[in-house]
Order: sequence, then structure tokens, then C-alpha cells
Amino acid sequence: MDRETQAELDAVRESFQGELERKAARIAQLEKLIHEVDHGYRATLSWRITAPLRAIGRLSRTLRR
Repeated sequence: MDRETQAELDAVRESFQGELERKAARIAQLEKLIHEVDHGYRATLSWRITAPLRAIGRLSRTLRR
């Protein structure tokens, strides 16, 4: 493989690597946001009040299987 072709491949590889790193960083940001929203909602009165209903639903689904 000549130097020009190798240089082009290296440039493409670096470009892909940079794009993967940016996407990985964005995914990490979104996962953190999801965790924060989930944690915030689970701390609400609504979540605590409906917890028994969710437990009953899980139990009934388990018994139906």
C-alpha cells in the first residue's frame, strides 16, 4: 500500500474514532440524564403511592404465567 493510500486510511480511521468518541460521550450524558430523571421521579409522592399497585400488577402477571 502506498503512503498516500495509507494516509487516507489513517485519516478516515481517526475521523471514525472521533465520531465514536463523540457518540459515546453523548450516550453517557443521556444515560446520566435518564438516571437523574428516574431518581427524581422515584422520590416523588406519586411513585410511593403507586408502589403497591405496581407490586400487585407484577404479582398477578407472575401468577398468570
